[in-house]
This record gives sequence, structure tokens and C-alpha cells, in this order.
Amino acid sequence: MPVIRPFRSIGNLINRRQGDAFYWREGKRSPVETLSLECRVWRHGRDEKPFRFRIWGDDSSDISGLVTARVSAVNLLTPVEARLPVRLRFQDEDSLRLV
Repeated sequence: MPVIRPFRSIGNLINRRQGDAFYWREGKRSPVETLSLECRVWRHGRDEKPFRFRIWGDDSSDISGLVTARVSAVNLLTPVEARLPVRLRFQDEDSLRLV
């Protein structure tokens, strides 16, 4: 007869998180002003970790703003911050060329 674990144990295995991995706190599924990831055991000196995000906006006018990335951790006295200015311009063009 096979050994079957109780459902509670299986749920704990599925929900277990890796300590050094980043997980979404908020902002993954829908457009938000601030998106947030968390990591339980973040370590300095590791390889770079890319994070992807999309900039949403109404194309009826130009979009400009500032993307700010901030890393805060218990072992950092002050958060580390990087800023990236963003400007998107829209231009109306014919979608079909006449030959």
C-alpha cells in the first residue's frame, strides 16, 4: 500500500518558499503605482537579479515619469536607491502604405 501524506503536509510543501528567492508582495497581476517584491534572506555580493515590469499609460498624450528602484533590508542602515527617468512619445502614422 503506498504511503500518502496528510493534506496539511502537502500544502506546506507547495507553499514553502526559498529563503533567497524574491516573491511578489503586490503589483504582479494588474497595473499599480508601486510594485513590491520581498525576499526573506537577501545576501549582498550575489549575481545581478533582473526584474521585469511594464509601464502602462493612455496613448492619447505623452507619458513621462520616474521609475525608482529601492532596496531595503534589515542589514542595510539606509535603503539603496536608483532612479530612471522615462518619457514615452506617441506619433500617429498610417498603418498601411499606398503603393
